[in-house]
Amino acid sequence: ESAGTTADAKIATCIAFLPSTGGTCIADGLEGAQDLTADVFSGVTKPGVLHLGASNFTVTATQHVPSNWQVIGSGRGVTTFAVGKKGVHTFVIADKSNIVLRDFTIVGTGQTTPGVIDLEEPIDITSASGAELNVTVENVEITNAPQCIVVTHAANVKILDNYIHNTVWDTGESEGYGVVAEDSARVLVHGNHFWDIKRHAIYFSAGTHDSEASDNFISNNLKAAINLQSFPDTEPWTENNVIANNVIDTVSGTGTDDGVGISVLRRARNIHISDNVILRPHD
Repeated sequence: ESAGTTADAKIATCIAFLPSTGGTCIADGLEGAQDLTADVFSGVTKPGVLHLGASNFTVTATQHVPSNWQVIGSGRGVTTFAVGKKGVHTFVIADKSNIVLRDFTIVGTGQTTPGVIDLEEPIDITSASGAELNVTVENVEITNAPQCIVVTHAANVKILDNYIHNTVWDTGESEGYGVVAEDSARVLVHGNHFWDIKRHAIYFSAGTHDSEASDNFISNNLKAAINLQSFPDTEPWTENNVIANNVIDTVSGTGTDDGVGISVLRRARNIHISDNVILRPHD
């Protein structure tokens, strides 16, 4: 049993005891209500696996995942992270590589952030240089957040078989999205379930290229369920992307890019769209 009085202290101690070559920190004994008030990965450079059990974590400090780590829960609805402070990102992957996040639930605050660029993003994957990150997010449920998974300037990211729903949106603000890929490459959004999304379920923007959205099920969307564009015109083209085999059911909005299943707008080119099913669009 690791020393410490709080969950973050116990996990940090467990990680510290791993050899320099890495290992597995089994935190299944942290059951019920727990607090993450500090970053358990602070200063960590060794590889490893963090396995979590039937825990309900309240997160008030962003967790910055190092390279060569897996964070694995015991299942959606079993391992839960509830954001306890407005604007906190649950997991940030910033120029780190070979990472897996899977088998847990993240519940946002349900609050929007008018006028603030740094929105609450449960999973934020970013690179300053377009690096190959090799990140996989799989079987994760995310709800009640303004932006759920955001990929920025990164390459080789897989978003697989997740459950993303009930986003929040303050009208006029850039939020309410399921998955956003900005100026990224080789992003695969595959086999996910989206529902009750206030804006776009999947948004390839700002030069995202050579990426794919396939075999997703999207229902009860407000704006275009899948949107591709670069805005403003100073951004690079969003290009060479594949949109295939998605099922889109009910898009209810009535604005410029609302009410449609798939929207290809300004500065988007070489988009291959095939074998999608769109039911009950407004337009």
